Amino acid sequence: MTSPEPKSSLFASLFFIGCFLVVLYFLFVILSPFFTTVLWASVLTVVFFPLFRELLGLTRGRRALASLVSCLLVLLMIVLPVFYLAVAVTRQSIDLYQNVQQSLGAGGIERLEELEGRPTVRWLLGQAGRWLGVEIPRVRDAAEASLKTVSRFLVARSPSLL
Repeated sequence: MTSPEPKSSLFASLFFIGCFLVVLYFLFVILSPFFTTVLWASVLTVVFFPLFRELLGLTRGRRALASLVSCLLVLLMIVLPVFYLAVAVTRQSIDLYQNVQQSLGAGGIERLEELEGRPTVRWLLGQAGRWLGVEIPRVRDAAEASLKTVSRFLVARSPSLL
């Protein structure tokens, strides 16, 4: 007669593997917001390790001082320029949005409707509509939709860039 042990050990093994996979999934969910940060930290470590070795020699083996100088150099060479660029892009985007909104408010809609009435533009819109498989697009509706999309993007992304 066969013993029931193989079935129970198979069940125990499958149960353990199932629990392990569930724990791995939850670990992935918890750590996923940090993957980008860890990746960038790894890249910066690999890139600046030769600098750290040189600084370690210059500081006569004092690792804390070499680490401090390395971190300050990384901050000056990478983080501050990226931050400045993000602030500049944010300001430029906000200025562009305000300029487009002002030009549309000050007779811009009439100019769009006049542009839409020109034969060449109507032909181009018709071609675009056939190519995209939609009815002839209206320039005003497209401009308003674009402005709404840009404003939502700026509102959502500007704080994260700063």
